[in-house]
Amino acid sequence: MLPLPGSYVSMVWSMPTHQANTFCDAGLSQQVQMLQQVSCSALAHHYGKLHLCGKILSYPLSHGVAPIWYENQVALIGDAAHVVHPLAGLGLNLGFEDVSELIQQIEAACAYGQQKQDILINLMFWKNWQRKRKAACASINWLTQGLHYVFRVNALGVPFIRNAGMRVVNAMPSFKRWLCSQAMR
Repeated sequence: MLPLPGSYVSMVWSMPTHQANTFCDAGLSQQVQMLQQVSCSALAHHYGKLHLCGKILSYPLSHGVAPIWYENQVALIGDAAHVVHPLAGLGLNLGFEDVSELIQQIEAACAYGQQKQDILINLMFWKNWQRKRKAACASINWLTQGLHYVFRVNALGVPFIRNAGMRVVNAMPSFKRWLCSQAMR
């Protein structure tokens, strides 16, 4: 649930395609009922009675990283360069980090006396920026894909193993803090 101004929220619900089709094909009252059921009525408890204020959209999720982020004086930043699962809502933050890293590298080069116009046409500058950002995005991509897979699978024994793994993470404060810091980026 993503808060919006006033008493509105936007909801992102990730589900298998066949479930998304069933949900989108259902009538409004059925959709509200499905939302209440899947949330164990937590939505009603926190937000009151649900009313649809806009169109329900459905699209397939994807993830990936462009092989090249800079070529012919065109740089890919944000979702144009990397797409992660929306599970943790980190896509926009990664785009901001792309820009922040770019600014930091430009400022560092300028501090060594280079001119901005020379920096921005320097292929090695862009390769260095791309290498740093790809490394940062790879860990988030791995983390979100892994979490998505772990919570999607419900085969015999998997929930037990998943819950045991979550208990282990919970018992490791430094690792848990690192995971939380990645999610709060």
